[in-house]
Amino acid sequence: MRAPESYIWPDQPDRLQRLTAGITLARQIGVKVEMADAADWLKQQFSTRPQGVATVLFHTVMWQYLPDRTKEDIRKLLIRAGRESSRNQPLAWLRYEPGDREGLFELRLTTWPDGHERLLATGHPHGASINWYGGGEG
Repeated sequence: MRAPESYIWPDQPDRLQRLTAGITLARQIGVKVEMADAADWLKQQFSTRPQGVATVLFHTVMWQYLPDRTKEDIRKLLIRAGRESSRNQPLAWLRYEPGDREGLFELRLTTWPDGHERLLATGHPHGASINWYGGGEG
């Protein structure tokens, strides 16, 4: 068994199936995994944002595991990059992380240049069920 699969409990076949499908897709499209501090990596990525395309920072169920300093550094990078954004170089922060409601995770989207945040959905931590709001709340 490959290392990522060892994190899935035997009584969670649906999670194992989603993980296997994700790994297969990543291999098919040639995803490159880089080992780095999240804030350091993001700083490098933001330094080369192209004109004419949107940059999207997406993460899921990882924010809670970052050190406070890294979280703060990422927030500062997002604020700075957001100020530098334009209609020709927009920025979006899409994240699925624990919310304020017990047991529910939230899919939130913040977009720049306006800095508007929307709650898109809430759901099960592992994606088993999702309540879609479509950005009308939050």
